Amino acid sequence: MRTFIGLSCAAFSFAAFAAPVRTATDEQNDRCANEDYTLHLSPAEVIEACTQIINLKPTKPLEYALAYSNRAVAEDSLGQDDKANADLREAHRIDPADFHATSAN
Repeated sequence: MRTFIGLSCAAFSFAAFAAPVRTATDEQNDRCANEDYTLHLSPAEVIEACTQIINLKPTKPLEYALAYSNRAVAEDSLGQDDKANADLREAHRIDPADFHATSAN
């Protein structure tokens, strides 16, 4: 029994350290939102930043949905309408209350 408990504790400790971080940094969020005009990001750079956040699959629905919404804005500015609409639909699916995604049909 002691061996089982010891192994269980060891496995839990390892899992706690091995779990991936599923939240974006402030810098990633800033780059994806592109609200800090001192960054002077191109739409391609915004798309890249948002894609990094999307790939993290954040546990916070709003963070996840905003990454899709913000990427859609950048895609739209490049004339990538199909991609932008798909991202808006995904943002709306993740968080229906997200105001950015309300224009998706």
